Amino acid sequence: MQITNFLAAAVAVTPLVAAHSPLLSSRSGRPSRCANHVPPPKIYDQMSRLADDDVTYGRVHAAEIGQTKCKRTIKVPTWIHAAVPENATDAYLNDASLQKQLDVLNAAYVDHDVIFVKEGFTRTVSDSISVFSYSDDAEGAIGGSPNPDIEAYWKQYRTGDYKTLHIWLYNEMTAGLLGIATFPDLDKPESDKWLDGVHADGNSVPGGSLDKYNLGITVVHEVGHWLGLFHVFSDEGICGGDGDLVADTPAQSEATYGCPADGTKDSCPAPGLDSIHNYMDYSDDVCLTEFTEGQEARVHNSWTNIRAAVQW
Repeated sequence: MQITNFLAAAVAVTPLVAAHSPLLSSRSGRPSRCANHVPPPKIYDQMSRLADDDVTYGRVHAAEIGQTKCKRTIKVPTWIHAAVPENATDAYLNDASLQKQLDVLNAAYVDHDVIFVKEGFTRTVSDSISVFSYSDDAEGAIGGSPNPDIEAYWKQYRTGDYKTLHIWLYNEMTAGLLGIATFPDLDKPESDKWLDGVHADGNSVPGGSLDKYNLGITVVHEVGHWLGLFHVFSDEGICGGDGDLVADTPAQSEATYGCPADGTKDSCPAPGLDSIHNYMDYSDDVCLTEFTEGQEARVHNSWTNIRAAVQW
């Protein structure tokens, strides 16, 4: 693990940032699991064009053409960065905590032939960057941060190409968020590389302080977005339309909260129950346990045709 004291700890704490104790984090009300609501139109259009070819990237087709699991497996170079306040204990978001998060991420994806290969961990001690804030660009994607120290932090550590995953963990997220991520974008220029990645509340890692959201599933959910998956529910509260563009996720008009009993939640008249156990819903961490084969195919499709295709 690389440990740094960002900007020599001499940067004054901005009005957007305050020191918080990670061990005494008490959030009132229900947090917003994810800020990736309706995908930007350009991203939705790109995924819509890919959708017709999903079957080519599914496990059935792979078996038919004799593609081995080894050849099919996506290996994602992965960094995890922790930004912690100056009053944090040495145990908070330390190397062991970050490894547990990486282990949970791999456990969620390994059966879908995706593995995350550790490139490195960093832990930066600075009040000026330990509270996440962001601003939208014209298309509704992450366009930067109102905090220049956070922007400098991203630019300093965002190494690698478009296939390299950077997970950024913070002591706190603005507006009660648990996480947000960038979608794969075929038109992403190298000059915007520093904006690409996954951002999550550091208290959501395994053993963290966020009740019902401390098994590491927030990162699993956000990495799903980074790999090209949308929410399984309609962000517009409707049952019609193309939804998440994945054929085997039933229509669902609303997010799930808590952990309903199996067979009790069905928000749309179309066949199939709500996907309360799907990682791309909003259920409590303990309730989220699966991806579908269609989502697996979409991940492999978008990886091959977007993340692996963009050359920086």
